[in-house]
Amino acid sequence: MNDAIVAVTTLKADPDQVERFVARNLAGGVDHLMVFLDGQNPPVRQLLEEHPHVSVVRTGPKYWNGARPPRVSDRLRINMNLANTVLATVPPVRWLVTIDSDEAVSVDRDALAAHESRAVRLSVLEAVSRRTWPDDEPTLFKTRASPGELAALASLGVISEPDLAYYFRGHQEGKPAIRPDLRIRMKVHSAQDETGKGLAHYAPDLYVLHYESHSLDDFVRRWRDYAPETAHLRTHRDERKNVGIALHALYHHQALSDRRRQELIEQLFDRRVRDDEDMLQTLGLLRPPPSRGYRPRPLPTADVHQIERLLEALMPADKHVFNDGGTPEQAAAELEAAAGRMATSGADPAVQNVRRTLERFRRRDDAQQVARP
Repeated sequence: MNDAIVAVTTLKADPDQVERFVARNLAGGVDHLMVFLDGQNPPVRQLLEEHPHVSVVRTGPKYWNGARPPRVSDRLRINMNLANTVLATVPPVRWLVTIDSDEAVSVDRDALAAHESRAVRLSVLEAVSRRTWPDDEPTLFKTRASPGELAALASLGVISEPDLAYYFRGHQEGKPAIRPDLRIRMKVHSAQDETGKGLAHYAPDLYVLHYESHSLDDFVRRWRDYAPETAHLRTHRDERKNVGIALHALYHHQALSDRRRQELIEQLFDRRVRDDEDMLQTLGLLRPPPSRGYRPRPLPTADVHQIERLLEALMPADKHVFNDGGTPEQAAAELEAAAGRMATSGADPAVQNVRRTLERFRRRDDAQQVARP
């Protein structure tokens, strides 16, 4: 196996959500998941640790060494770049995709394998939002609207502004897929080389399915803990922040009866979240999710063990070198220190893989030095 696709995520969710998340991604083309748990949740940890296609990292005090970033976006970037550093040493892994816990990869593996670039970008398809879906599984997704279609939707009162930011409830940029490489730095929606040049470009039949408030229950579950005093730590747009803060206020308001609370939450959902399916269908902006049904192939046992050993060896690392502002050289230094912690007597294939990765990294540095005048 030399074409494995791995997805990395940082999550904090309920067991039923996590089970659905894992199943969706494995069916959508992923072979293995690296999951960074962003909080203590023993049932979820047990569920994931028992899954043969998942590697789990507990990001507690030992992981952060007393310096846990308060912003979710910083923790996401650190975790995805740490995953890239680890997977750069695992030969069978061809692609790494970064996703959120409310997303699912959906890719044509042959189309992805045909790309020789260092990174591509998966286009977003957003689940249509309605009160309920059978089995809570959306069967319609919004495609990207053109400027003319956005203008029509705004003029008809379907969205408040002729902008993708008001058409998609979540992000519009999609998510990056990269060939694991110490010289690539991942961001939430993009990837850059060591000079800061953007690498990821959209490619056909490569998608990320976004399940953003696709039902009333999901809307409440997503925003009920969105307290105003911590909203500034999130990177959501102001419009989304206001809706989240409003839901939080209604959900926790002491003056409301249970019945009145439910009525107002439904009213908020219908006014600010629910999609106008009829109009979107009329304009041809809806489609079913891509049919995949992929059967994941397990990574070789030795490679899974290498991933888990290296993750453990990187526990003492300065995690902030994997965030914005860190450099590939700093990441390589942390990787080398981790290899030293892993070293055992005799030949160790995992450590040898790390050493070979570092040698390739340094050879490129040497070649660049020779090429300079």
